Amino acid sequence: MSQATAEPVFETTVTALQEKKKLRRHFRRFDMFFYLICTVVTIDTIGAVASNGAEGFTWLLFLALFFFLPYGLSIAEMGSAFPQEGGPYVWSRLAFGRPVAAINSVIYWISNPIWVGGSLTIV
Repeated sequence: MSQATAEPVFETTVTALQEKKKLRRHFRRFDMFFYLICTVVTIDTIGAVASNGAEGFTWLLFLALFFFLPYGLSIAEMGSAFPQEGGPYVWSRLAFGRPVAAINSVIYWISNPIWVGGSLTIV
């Protein structure tokens, strides 16, 4: 016997659809590569690498190879599978529902003031 399962329905307004038509992809590979470098290698990273010398640079390369590359590939896969505007919120909403997506978004945005504060402290 098959049971009917209720799937969540996400409503989209006419205004949201009109706004989505305005979105254009502007970044190319060259732009994305240097955007990645600018977001990963920040002021605090440069300070940590400089204080540790060659060992710090080696660890930066190790992290780039074993953390940033797989992370970038997984985000690229998620972005191509779910091209809607909203990124991690949309992905977690589709997988786990709105409450988990809301918590995911809050945790994501909590990290921003921490990094900004850390960068201001270094400056």
